[in-house]
Amino acid sequence: MKAPVNLSFWRSTAAVIPILTIIAMMATPAALAQVSYSVTDLGTLGGSSSWPTCINTSGQIVGYSDTSNAVSHAFLYSGGTMTDLGTLGGSDSYACGINNNRQIVGYSQATSANPYSGGSPRAFLYTILNTGGTMTDLGILNFDWSEAFGINNSGQVVGESLTLGNAYHATLWDGSKAYDLGTLGGSYSNASAINNSGQVVGFSLTTGDVAYHATLWNGTVAIDLNSFLDANTVKAGWVLTGALGINDKGWIIGEAQNSITRVADGFLLAPVPEPETYTMMMAGFGLLGFMARRKKSA
Repeated sequence: MKAPVNLSFWRSTAAVIPILTIIAMMATPAALAQVSYSVTDLGTLGGSSSWPTCINTSGQIVGYSDTSNAVSHAFLYSGGTMTDLGTLGGSDSYACGINNNRQIVGYSQATSANPYSGGSPRAFLYTILNTGGTMTDLGILNFDWSEAFGINNSGQVVGESLTLGNAYHATLWDGSKAYDLGTLGGSYSNASAINNSGQVVGFSLTTGDVAYHATLWNGTVAIDLNSFLDANTVKAGWVLTGALGINDKGWIIGEAQNSITRVADGFLLAPVPEPETYTMMMAGFGLLGFMARRKKSA
């Protein structure tokens, strides 16, 4: 069973450093001087390493950790305690998202097969109860593979699942039913996040499987986020390759790559002023350059 796709995407240097750059540029020295932080070691489930992936407004943290048996298990960290969420019957599990209603999503190996030699991951929903919790298999589209990455406060879950054509497609679970969100014409798509309005973001291969493009789904309609870029940004070589998050204002973050310079930067795409219109801020020098062009043309 492969490691979480979306998590390794976040951990890449190209994706993380530009995002930190945006945050640093938005914060003023005076504001930073008034903030102090404490650092907490979350610990592990008995192994050597752990990886947090998401936190809700109550401070509950989910992720996955090595165990003393040299496998990975999904965990919940709450009130100073790390809890093993178990699996769906196999050896490994990964928690990728948590909402404000104590619902956790991720995926787990559902059989005892070796995860690196054909084990079958299944998307799960884990509901935190007053004592313990329950892990539920969310099901599949058509074939025995699914993974969940994000959940909103209504309990709608997004991720990916295999179709009858043996292709991975972005998937929405709403209640007990799984919906194929489709692609931008290519064979593969993946849904990374969903906001409380039900807007879903991720990435998809374009027609002919030519390239990965950042994608927004409104319902089951797939929209290429590159269609919102202005002509100068496109001419400069920028391509939005993947969307990783969306908030309740419709602001979208993700990764962009420059086909000319081969530079990778984080991006923020924000609707202004109408929902159908977006403006993009690139990280680092890209951000400064884009803002300068906007100011010059104003």
